[in-house]
Formats: sequence, structure tokens, C-alpha cells
Amino acid sequence: MYYEELEKFSFENARYVNAHIDYAEKQKHGDKIQKCFVSKTTNWGLQNVINNGVLHFEDDSVHWIRYIVKDFAGNSTEMMLKVKSTSKAAKPPIVNNPHVLKPEMNFDCTKENKLMRPDLQATIPANALYDDVYFEYFTDGSVKGTYSPLYQVMSDEVAVQKAYSLSIKAVRLPENLQSKPALFLLMIRENAATKAEHIKMVL
Repeated sequence: MYYEELEKFSFENARYVNAHIDYAEKQKHGDKIQKCFVSKTTNWGLQNVINNGVLHFEDDSVHWIRYIVKDFAGNSTEMMLKVKSTSKAAKPPIVNNPHVLKPEMNFDCTKENKLMRPDLQATIPANALYDDVYFEYFTDGSVKGTYSPLYQVMSDEVAVQKAYSLSIKAVRLPENLQSKPALFLLMIRENAATKAEHIKMVL
């Protein structure tokens, strides 16, 4: 189902490592765990897989999976994993966020995606995401001295291959700033495994 052999890869493909590992686990706990299935837009070119490495079972049985890892010296480690399948389809999760599960929020990673809202606009190029995602964003009031509410856009557990554009509507601008060609946007990226990172962007 899944075979991979890594010897070397070009520097231009180095960022694809984010699609090669469990990126959400890395962000949450700092652990780097290799995936054994292929993301939708991964341009890695080193895997030999069937059905992208995804196993489909339609019964209620126990199945054995053999996992073999070898190094360059020829050393080999083998592990047998036991999985239990079910024939019943999983129920979709209950989501309270009103922005989620709307058709226009379902972003196809192989296409350019645009979200146009009165308060927020986003354009994500094709192949910037590794897999399809629901584009989520939240507002959380405002802070004294700022000119827009606080926004959380998607999650730091979603990796991107390319930059994308994000526009947030400014409110409560004083008259002396309304004619300015550029403003500074302060973005804070934070996760449990790393310290907060402040990014100043010119709009």
C-alpha cells in the first residue's frame, strides 16, 4: 500500500516536509511523526503508493498491518499493528462555529480559493494548501488602540506551502490616518510547542 525511499531531495522541495509529517502534532506537542499516506498536493515524488496510502475496510473485523523500516546500512525493524474496522459510517462532528460547513468555506487545495466578506477577504493560491480544508475565522472583540476586531484565521495546525493574501477591514480610523496609503498589521502566531511569534505586515 505504501512504500517510500528517501535518499536526498532538492532545497526547493524542503518545505514539503510539512506535508510529509503530522504537522498538527508537531504544532501541538513538538513531535515530528512521519505520515504513511500522501497529502493531496504533495509534490514529493519519492513515494510508491496505492490509493494514496489510505486503507479502506468495509467490515467489522480485525486486520493486521505490517510496518517495516530500513536504514542505509541495511538494518531493518518490523512491527505488526492490529486495527479494528467498522462498517458503520462515522457521524460528522458537531461544529458550533457559524462560519464552518458552508459550501463557499470548503477550500479545494488544487484550485485558487477566494473568500469575500464585508469585514475580511482572503485569496489562497492553488496548491498553497496540502489538503482540502474548511476555511475558519473567528472574531474576538477588540483591543484598545487597534482599528479592527481581533481575528483568528484558520489554525496554526494547518500548514501552507505558499503565501496567501489576507485583508481585514479597518474601523474607527481617525481622520489623520484615513488618507494614509499603508497601515501596519500586527499578527501573532502562537502554539503550545513554541513561543509566540509577532509578525508585522504592511498593508
